[in-house]
Amino acid sequence: MEEQRQLHLSNDEVDAWLDGSLIPPRLAHLDACFQCRTLTRSEWVVVRRLEAMERFEPNPGFVDRVMDQVALPDPFALRAARSLWDRVHASRRTLAIAASLMVVLGLSMGGSVAWSLSHSETLTAWGSWLATQAGDWFWLGLRGVVSNVLEHPWYYALRNTVGTPERIAIVSAVNMVIYLGGLLLLKRLLALPGRRVAHAQP
Repeated sequence: MEEQRQLHLSNDEVDAWLDGSLIPPRLAHLDACFQCRTLTRSEWVVVRRLEAMERFEPNPGFVDRVMDQVALPDPFALRAARSLWDRVHASRRTLAIAASLMVVLGLSMGGSVAWSLSHSETLTAWGSWLATQAGDWFWLGLRGVVSNVLEHPWYYALRNTVGTPERIAIVSAVNMVIYLGGLLLLKRLLALPGRRVAHAQP
């Protein structure tokens, strides 16, 4: 019975039969199998009905007319840039102010780059000093946090609870079981139902 089910035409073979490219051994099975003949005939009827339907061909200019009625919002950055551009070109005065600001900004950036290139040792020393200060502040803050944690009464209770290797192993095992249970539950919730084929065997 299982061999008979496996001999039925697959979806690709049905498509090949519709195209007239099904191999002779499968054609022989089609002639002898009532279920495959029923399937292929129903598929043939559907394909012929689809071919007989009138194809929709829009009139020239249809896409342009549709797009003219669709309001596409401009990005905020593009709208802001257009608004700024319009304000700059509103008069000669605003254009002169914008040009002056661009010149000042360009000269400032150029001067900053030139100074950085000529004082690389100074910048390196400043960077080392800042890194040292940041490290000192970090460790000082960490010590303060640890000291505050050690001063709380619940710290000693927690330390006594997991103060032995046996208790640590038990807590770790419980956490592992809870974690694995959560993963299995999440996998079950995310599992999608299998796809059903219309002509599949019961």
